[in-house]
Amino acid sequence: KLKPNYAKPYNNLGTLALQYGRINQAEYYLKNYRSLKPDSINGLVNLANVNIYRLNFNEAKIQLADALAQEPKKACIYSAYAQLYKFCGQSENEITYCRKAIDLDANNPTYHVNIALALLAKEITLEGFEEYEWRLQQFYYKNLLSRFKLPMWQGENLNGKILLVNAEQGFGDVLQFTQILKLVKTSSNKIILRVREPLVELLRTLP
Repeated sequence: KLKPNYAKPYNNLGTLALQYGRINQAEYYLKNYRSLKPDSINGLVNLANVNIYRLNFNEAKIQLADALAQEPKKACIYSAYAQLYKFCGQSENEITYCRKAIDLDANNPTYHVNIALALLAKEITLEGFEEYEWRLQQFYYKNLLSRFKLPMWQGENLNGKILLVNAEQGFGDVLQFTQILKLVKTSSNKIILRVREPLVELLRTLP
Protein backbone atom coordinates (compact mmCIF):
# COMPACT_ATOMS: atom_id res chain seq x y z
CA LYS A 1 0.00 0.00 0.00
CA LEU A 2 2.88 2.37 0.75
CA LYS A 3 4.59 1.65 -2.60
CA PRO A 4 1.95 0.29 -5.00
CA ASN A 5 4.35 0.50 -7.94
CA TYR A 6 7.12 -1.49 -6.22
CA ALA A 7 7.12 -4.73 -8.20
CA LYS A 8 9.12 -7.22 -6.14
CA PRO A 9 6.55 -7.85 -3.35
CA TYR A 10 3.96 -8.84 -5.97
CA ASN A 11 6.27 -11.53 -7.31
CA ASN A 12 7.14 -12.73 -3.80
CA LEU A 13 3.50 -12.90 -2.72
CA GLY A 14 2.51 -14.61 -5.95
CA THR A 15 5.22 -17.23 -5.59
CA LEU A 16 4.24 -17.85 -1.96
CA ALA A 17 0.55 -18.15 -2.83
CA LEU A 18 1.41 -20.64 -5.56
CA GLN A 19 3.37 -22.77 -3.09
CA TYR A 20 0.33 -22.96 -0.85
CA GLY A 21 -2.02 -23.78 -3.71
CA ARG A 22 -3.83 -20.44 -3.63
CA ILE A 23 -3.99 -20.18 -7.38
CA ASN A 24 -6.36 -17.21 -7.68
CA GLN A 25 -4.24 -15.13 -5.32
CA ALA A 26 -1.07 -16.20 -7.10
CA GLU A 27 -2.48 -15.14 -10.46
CA TYR A 28 -3.60 -11.77 -9.08
CA TYR A 29 -0.19 -10.92 -7.62
CA LEU A 30 1.81 -12.25 -10.56
CA LYS A 31 -0.25 -10.37 -13.13
CA ASN A 32 0.33 -7.20 -11.14
CA TYR A 33 4.04 -7.99 -11.12
CA ARG A 34 4.07 -8.53 -14.87
CA SER A 35 2.26 -5.25 -15.45
CA LEU A 36 5.04 -3.47 -13.55
CA LYS A 37 7.88 -5.66 -14.90
CA PRO A 38 6.74 -6.81 -18.37
CA ASP A 39 10.27 -7.91 -19.30
CA SER A 40 10.76 -10.15 -16.25
CA ILE A 41 11.43 -13.78 -17.20
CA ASN A 42 10.75 -14.90 -13.62
CA GLY A 43 7.32 -13.31 -13.77
CA LEU A 44 6.56 -15.03 -17.07
CA VAL A 45 7.67 -18.41 -15.73
CA ASN A 46 5.64 -17.98 -12.56
CA LEU A 47 2.53 -17.20 -14.60
CA ALA A 48 3.24 -20.32 -16.65
CA ASN A 49 3.28 -22.27 -13.36
CA VAL A 50 -0.13 -20.82 -12.54
CA ASN A 51 -1.43 -22.10 -15.87
CA ILE A 52 0.09 -25.51 -15.21
CA TYR A 53 -1.81 -25.75 -11.93
CA ARG A 54 -4.95 -24.62 -13.75
CA LEU A 55 -4.28 -27.35 -16.36
CA ASN A 56 -4.03 -24.68 -19.07
CA PHE A 57 -1.15 -26.55 -20.66
CA ASN A 58 -1.22 -24.86 -24.07
CA GLU A 59 -1.01 -21.39 -22.54
CA ALA A 60 1.79 -22.55 -20.24
CA LYS A 61 3.73 -23.97 -23.21
CA ILE A 62 3.46 -20.66 -25.05
CA GLN A 63 4.73 -18.72 -22.02
CA LEU A 64 7.60 -21.12 -21.39
CA ALA A 65 8.62 -21.13 -25.05
CA ASP A 66 8.68 -17.33 -24.94
CA ALA A 67 10.81 -17.38 -21.79
CA LEU A 68 13.19 -19.98 -23.23
CA ALA A 69 13.68 -17.98 -26.43
CA GLN A 70 14.74 -15.00 -24.36
CA GLU A 71 16.92 -16.80 -21.81
CA PRO A 72 17.86 -20.34 -22.94
CA LYS A 73 20.13 -20.92 -19.95
CA LYS A 74 17.77 -20.04 -17.12
CA ALA A 75 17.24 -23.06 -14.87
CA CYS A 76 13.77 -22.16 -13.59
CA ILE A 77 12.37 -22.41 -17.12
CA TYR A 78 13.46 -26.04 -17.41
CA SER A 79 12.12 -26.73 -13.95
CA ALA A 80 8.75 -25.32 -14.99
CA TYR A 81 8.82 -27.50 -18.10
CA ALA A 82 9.45 -30.50 -15.83
CA GLN A 83 6.34 -29.60 -13.82
CA LEU A 84 4.37 -29.24 -17.03
CA TYR A 85 5.35 -32.73 -18.16
CA LYS A 86 4.64 -34.09 -14.69
CA PHE A 87 1.07 -32.80 -14.87
CA CYS A 88 0.77 -34.21 -18.40
CA GLY A 89 1.90 -37.64 -17.20
CA GLN A 90 5.05 -37.61 -19.36
CA SER A 91 7.54 -38.87 -16.79
CA GLU A 92 10.50 -39.34 -19.15
CA ASN A 93 10.27 -35.73 -20.31
CA GLU A 94 9.82 -34.64 -16.70
CA ILE A 95 13.08 -36.31 -15.69
CA THR A 96 14.90 -34.95 -18.75
CA TYR A 97 13.95 -31.37 -17.92
CA CYS A 98 14.73 -31.86 -14.23
CA ARG A 99 18.25 -32.85 -15.27
CA LYS A 100 18.54 -29.78 -17.48
CA ALA A 101 17.55 -27.54 -14.57
CA ILE A 102 20.18 -29.19 -12.35
CA ASP A 103 22.83 -28.83 -15.06
CA LEU A 104 22.25 -25.08 -14.98
CA ASP A 105 21.86 -24.67 -11.21
CA ALA A 106 23.45 -27.66 -9.50
CA ASN A 107 23.19 -26.27 -5.97
CA ASN A 108 19.44 -25.63 -5.95
CA PRO A 109 17.94 -28.23 -3.57
CA THR A 110 14.43 -27.85 -5.01
CA TYR A 111 15.56 -29.09 -8.42
CA HIS A 112 17.19 -32.13 -6.83
CA VAL A 113 14.08 -32.91 -4.78
CA ASN A 114 11.93 -32.59 -7.90
CA ILE A 115 14.01 -35.14 -9.80
CA ALA A 116 14.11 -37.38 -6.73
CA LEU A 117 10.31 -37.57 -6.66
CA ALA A 118 10.18 -38.18 -10.40
CA LEU A 119 12.75 -40.98 -10.17
CA LEU A 120 11.08 -42.63 -7.19
CA ALA A 121 7.74 -42.55 -9.00
CA LYS A 122 9.48 -44.53 -11.78
CA GLU A 123 10.91 -46.92 -9.14
CA ILE A 124 14.46 -45.75 -9.88
CA THR A 125 15.14 -46.01 -6.17
CA LEU A 126 18.91 -45.78 -5.73
CA GLU A 127 19.37 -42.49 -7.59
CA GLY A 128 16.00 -41.28 -6.35
CA PHE A 129 16.87 -41.65 -2.67
CA GLU A 130 20.33 -40.18 -3.23
CA GLU A 131 18.76 -37.09 -4.80
CA TYR A 132 16.14 -36.94 -2.05
CA GLU A 133 18.90 -36.25 0.49
CA TRP A 134 18.93 -32.73 -0.96
CA ARG A 135 15.68 -32.06 0.90
CA LEU A 136 17.85 -31.58 3.99
CA GLN A 137 19.20 -28.40 2.38
CA GLN A 138 15.73 -26.88 2.12
CA PHE A 139 14.63 -24.33 4.70
CA TYR A 140 12.03 -26.55 6.43
CA TYR A 141 14.45 -29.40 7.02
CA LYS A 142 17.38 -27.19 7.96
CA ASN A 143 15.15 -25.59 10.57
CA LEU A 144 13.97 -29.01 11.77
CA LEU A 145 17.51 -30.36 12.09
CA SER A 146 18.63 -27.25 13.97
CA ARG A 147 15.93 -27.95 16.58
CA PHE A 148 17.23 -31.46 17.21
CA LYS A 149 20.86 -30.34 17.52
CA LEU A 150 22.02 -33.93 17.03
CA PRO A 151 24.53 -35.42 14.60
CA MET A 152 23.09 -37.19 11.56
CA TRP A 153 23.52 -40.97 11.61
CA GLN A 154 25.62 -42.12 8.66
CA GLY A 155 25.15 -45.88 9.07
CA GLU A 156 28.05 -46.41 11.46
CA ASN A 157 27.92 -48.88 14.35
CA LEU A 158 25.76 -47.40 17.09
CA ASN A 159 27.73 -49.07 19.91
CA GLY A 160 24.85 -48.89 22.36
CA LYS A 161 23.81 -45.34 21.44
CA ILE A 162 20.23 -44.15 21.05
CA LEU A 163 19.02 -43.52 17.48
CA LEU A 164 16.26 -40.93 17.02
CA VAL A 165 14.19 -41.57 13.88
CA ASN A 166 11.92 -38.71 12.82
CA ALA A 167 8.90 -39.67 10.70
CA GLU A 168 8.65 -36.87 8.14
CA GLN A 169 6.30 -38.30 5.50
CA GLY A 170 2.65 -39.34 5.33
CA PHE A 171 1.15 -42.17 7.36
CA GLY A 172 1.46 -44.74 4.56
CA ASP A 173 5.16 -44.07 4.04
CA VAL A 174 5.81 -44.17 7.78
CA LEU A 175 4.12 -47.55 8.16
CA GLN A 176 6.02 -48.95 5.20
CA PHE A 177 9.44 -47.75 6.29
CA THR A 178 9.14 -48.80 9.93
CA GLN A 179 9.95 -52.30 8.67
CA ILE A 180 13.50 -51.09 7.97
CA LEU A 181 14.01 -50.33 11.65
CA LYS A 182 14.32 -54.08 12.25
CA LEU A 183 17.58 -53.99 10.31
CA VAL A 184 18.98 -51.37 12.67
CA LYS A 185 17.65 -52.50 16.05
CA THR A 186 19.90 -54.76 18.05
CA SER A 187 20.03 -55.78 21.68
CA SER A 188 22.77 -53.21 22.30
CA ASN A 189 21.07 -50.08 21.02
CA LYS A 190 17.78 -48.25 21.43
CA ILE A 191 15.60 -46.56 18.80
CA ILE A 192 13.22 -43.70 19.51
CA LEU A 193 10.65 -43.22 16.73
CA ARG A 194 9.12 -39.75 16.57
CA VAL A 195 5.72 -39.84 14.81
CA ARG A 196 2.52 -37.84 14.69
CA GLU A 197 0.00 -38.54 17.44
CA PRO A 198 -2.48 -40.71 15.46
CA LEU A 199 0.25 -43.31 14.88
CA VAL A 200 1.61 -43.46 18.42
CA GLU A 201 -0.55 -46.29 19.77
CA LEU A 202 -0.25 -48.35 16.59
CA LEU A 203 3.54 -48.15 16.48
CA ARG A 204 4.05 -48.50 20.22
CA THR A 205 3.94 -52.28 19.73
CA LEU A 206 6.91 -52.36 17.35
CA PRO A 207 9.50 -54.89 18.61
